[in-house]
Amino acid sequence: MIKSPILQTRPRLRYACDELTSMAEQLGPNAQLPTMVQLRESLGVSMNTLNAALRELEKQQVLRSVHGVGIFVQESQRHSLTGNIGLLLHSAYLTPSYNSAYMQTVLGGIREGSNEQGMKIVLLEDDDAINLEEIDGILFYSDKLEVYAMGIPPEIPQVMIFQHTNDITTVTADDFGGSKLATSYLIQHGHRRIACLMEELMDIPIQRRGGYQAALQEAGIAVQSDWLRLTEKMRPSKTANYLEWGRHHMRAWLDEGWRDLNCTAIVAQNDLSAIGIIQILQEAGIDVPGQVSVIGFDGTNVGDLVRPRLTSIEVPLRQIGQEAIKVLCGQIKNGQQAPHEISLPVKLRKGGSVAQINLKGE
Repeated sequence: MIKSPILQTRPRLRYACDELTSMAEQLGPNAQLPTMVQLRESLGVSMNTLNAALRELEKQQVLRSVHGVGIFVQESQRHSLTGNIGLLLHSAYLTPSYNSAYMQTVLGGIREGSNEQGMKIVLLEDDDAINLEEIDGILFYSDKLEVYAMGIPPEIPQVMIFQHTNDITTVTADDFGGSKLATSYLIQHGHRRIACLMEELMDIPIQRRGGYQAALQEAGIAVQSDWLRLTEKMRPSKTANYLEWGRHHMRAWLDEGWRDLNCTAIVAQNDLSAIGIIQILQEAGIDVPGQVSVIGFDGTNVGDLVRPRLTSIEVPLRQIGQEAIKVLCGQIKNGQQAPHEISLPVKLRKGGSVAQINLKGE
């Protein structure tokens, strides 16, 4: 029975607290209670009394309310914070074959953010068993479907980076606006037949594809389906990365009639794929940017290592890592808020892979 002075003078409130406490003990730590409507009906109390009981039990750390999600049994065996944040990421992201410049920048931001908050990062690879007792919250750097499949209790503070979702608070970049900016930049340079190479069903490419299409439509350019090449998901591994993905799909596109499209520019999904595209075009004797302009997305210094130097949309990778840690620590200290998206702005990083052409009618 919960002991509180206010309960001595309010028998209905005391009854509701006792019943909810008993329910919590039966369900066990981290379990979710029924909805407010169901609780009110089962207890036979008013909504005001039920709300008062929930507030009292939250003070007593018996229950925990997660705004927009539900009411959960408090994890009573944890009495103090550990000072650890779990960073869950795909194991392939740490291999040398992956985009080291991209990863180093993101991880650098995460480290800086954790240092500022006085927290320690515990690396959790995707095949690890997660001990929730050893961490205060989780930062996800993984595919959101994989995250959902893990079944992490929703009352555990958690933030995701680079994804667009309504289910978990996420810190990401303006992928739609960035791709629209990239396509508009090509249009400003006289290009009207602009191709696009993206993965089909992945969340970020869907946003970037939408920005590409929006820019063309606003410029009065009819989007032709054969300009847009959609592929299966690239699955990172110790040998597979977006450089090889870009090379493979550009080579296949050439074999299947790329030249017949008469496109003068390509919007690539990211920087590594853009570099792969440039390599294959050059191997085929197609001048970049003389015959085909190419623009990437990420803006890491890997674009400085190719000729021509890559024009790209620069993503604030370090700031995304820092902001995600800040938001997660806020949840750990103050409780979770309803899931929401924090989108950081991007900007154009000019290089030499985009050329001006003369405007021509279709």
